[in-house]
Amino acid sequence: MSKKLEPKTLARTAQLAHIALDDKEEQSYLSDMDKMLALFDELKNLNTEHTKPMYNPYDQSQTLAPDTIQEPHTPQARDENMANAPVQEEHFFLVPRVIKENQ
Repeated sequence: MSKKLEPKTLARTAQLAHIALDDKEEQSYLSDMDKMLALFDELKNLNTEHTKPMYNPYDQSQTLAPDTIQEPHTPQARDENMANAPVQEEHFFLVPRVIKENQ
């Protein structure tokens, strides 16, 4: 049997994701996560000894786009992108701190 997700772990995960959960939602998520963890336990018990790794689910190889810059990196383009930032400093987007120093 899989280890069950503890309510405090779910609460901490929701806090880090800035998601507010009421009691009903918390119970629903705990139940869903327990079912998922049980499915992972079932997968662990499968015999995969003679199964080759699958790197791609398709028989043919994928055509990838070339790794090229699509637009010029000019100060004007940078300023247009930064105009969408709710908070910025110099030429950096500022975001709320999620992970504290002593965690």
